[in-house]
Amino acid sequence: MVAQVDQAGAERAVSRRAWRFEAQRWLWSNSERERARSCNLTTVGGDVTVRASVGADGLRHGGFHGLQTCGSVWSCPTCSPVILARRQDELAAAVRAGARLGLRPAVMTFTIGHHREDPLMAVWDGVQAAHHAMFSGRQALDEAETYGQATGPLVTTCDVACCGAVYGCEVKCCGEDSPMGKRHALVCRGGQITRAARRHARSCRIGHPESSVLPWSRVVETKYGEHGWHVHQHMLVLLPADASPWALYGSMWSRWAAAARREGFEAESVNRVFWADDEIRVAEYLCKGGMSADRLVGFELARGDLKVGRVGGSRTSIEILADAMAGDEESALLWAEWEAGSAGRRQMTWAGGARELLEIGAEQTDEEIASEETGTADDDVAVIPAGAYRALVALIPGRRSDLLRAVEESAASLFALLARWGVPWDAPFLPPPKRQP
Repeated sequence: MVAQVDQAGAERAVSRRAWRFEAQRWLWSNSERERARSCNLTTVGGDVTVRASVGADGLRHGGFHGLQTCGSVWSCPTCSPVILARRQDELAAAVRAGARLGLRPAVMTFTIGHHREDPLMAVWDGVQAAHHAMFSGRQALDEAETYGQATGPLVTTCDVACCGAVYGCEVKCCGEDSPMGKRHALVCRGGQITRAARRHARSCRIGHPESSVLPWSRVVETKYGEHGWHVHQHMLVLLPADASPWALYGSMWSRWAAAARREGFEAESVNRVFWADDEIRVAEYLCKGGMSADRLVGFELARGDLKVGRVGGSRTSIEILADAMAGDEESALLWAEWEAGSAGRRQMTWAGGARELLEIGAEQTDEEIASEETGTADDDVAVIPAGAYRALVALIPGRRSDLLRAVEESAASLFALLARWGVPWDAPFLPPPKRQP
């Protein structure tokens, strides 16, 4: 039964890959992004190598070596799933690392109200401004100290001049046991904290840790529905077991709402806050099964490419692309707006010092992740000249998918397919032919 399930999952993955390849083929001719028009089509200084490597699931996985990638997590149907899968693994690793530190994962969702006429860029800028406000100011520092982890010793000295300063009295009769001294004692201010020192005491760091980190990760998600572009963010926050995520959410949301209003939007309180280590509750929220709790959290936060719009007929960006490919003009315009509005935006961000605290390694850029290739040189099966590859995959639908399906079956299947197509190729592992005497 397990083998059947695995095989069925593999077939679904192959079908999904075939669709992504065709979506990318459409973008080669229709995208406004220069890098999208060359992604997985233009070679990197040479020919194209077809590879096959055995994955952790025991199956052969095909791939290409020597192709350029655009690294767009937002609008590339082939780079995006690679990046999102890595981000999902990072979130899962963060949950596991937090558990080792005695921290529980909480998930929070923040969004803003919007209207159909609001352009994508404006809505996204509003979300970005609101997020920045949540982690700015004295209150955010206090929250990091209250809910976060101390990363330095306690402060024992302060270099602010007025810190702890008291009034001194220069009246000559001050302290005299005389009628004048007694009258002055009624109004003497000696020994009292100065006004400047009182103001400073509210921000004085003596007795507080030098620094604190509230470990969180933020993931932006977008949809398009009857009210236009909907941009919201999920946050994974790792908190002490005795902390209240609802109290923290309320405090953060007040700053979020104030910033949204300054940007001309009304914040929406979705009240979506929950502890995420309850696997049953997480599964109900995510409507997905078959994963551990940490994987489920990662799937909800990072795998926006596999989600389907669920509320009010809303569509994800990948669904908009599918409709544009089908010839819908409005969807084609929306896709062009999507490409422009998402350019340069980060899908995932981490709190400063969070990855170091959790010891999950340095963060890679989207471009670095997308450029990683399947297998190594030991997995090379066939080398195709750059020109032949470009003509083959750009002009004829399904060819790229057929190449990988063939090599995943066997090297012989790939060779037979290339021969049938009349495509020149070379097998790097075959010995050179012997010279005739």
